[in-house]
Amino acid sequence: PVGAMSHAASYSHYPPTASPSTPTDQPLPTAAPTLKVMRLQAPQLGQPTGGSLGPHSILGPGCTLPDTFGVIHIGEVFTAYLGVLNADDHLPIRNLAVTAQLQTPSRRWPLPCGFEGVGSAGAGGSDANDDDEGQGPIDVSPGSGVDAIVSRPLEEIGQHILRVEVAYGSGPTSRTLRKFYRFNVSSPLHIRELTVRAGDDRCYVSIAVENASGAGAGTGGGGLTICGAD
Repeated sequence: PVGAMSHAASYSHYPPTASPSTPTDQPLPTAAPTLKVMRLQAPQLGQPTGGSLGPHSILGPGCTLPDTFGVIHIGEVFTAYLGVLNADDHLPIRNLAVTAQLQTPSRRWPLPCGFEGVGSAGAGGSDANDDDEGQGPIDVSPGSGVDAIVSRPLEEIGQHILRVEVAYGSGPTSRTLRKFYRFNVSSPLHIRELTVRAGDDRCYVSIAVENASGAGAGTGGGGLTICGAD
């Protein structure tokens, strides 16, 4: 009994070397994502908008996308492909969340993509609802990726900005990647109207529609004349 007491006292004098701060309490390392964005034009890919395309990304390390969005006119539906690729061979991307917004000359519109994370409906929140908040942060395994399609009708002329934010990691390893894609929205038509009165009971209205898109070899035009005002 005396020997046992001596051994217990000796053990308490030399505590285990493990400290309360174990490696499991430290943030896990994360890979850095690669963001790729491309404007989609008709014909569409046959995929639903505003959500994930599926469990397998169509991206690859050698995939090169166009640098510009091209000519965009008012009245079109702007549709963009968002892809996040993990090009690392060993580490996953941890706690990935993606948000997208379309900034017009007058306001910002949230573009739900399904990876926003809880409680991140985005600016312009009066038009967002709980269904737009996505499925929360996700992990992306090495060599794979996630992608989505977002869209929004274009109702204003002028400069627009597609704003994409990618957040990943946690704690000290938390990082944010922001990219901005500027493009101009123009009107494809110029409409000129001329009204001429001929007496008290007759009026002539001439409407000229001019192609202002710059497409084709020259400027096309058309005319419409309406006679009679009874």
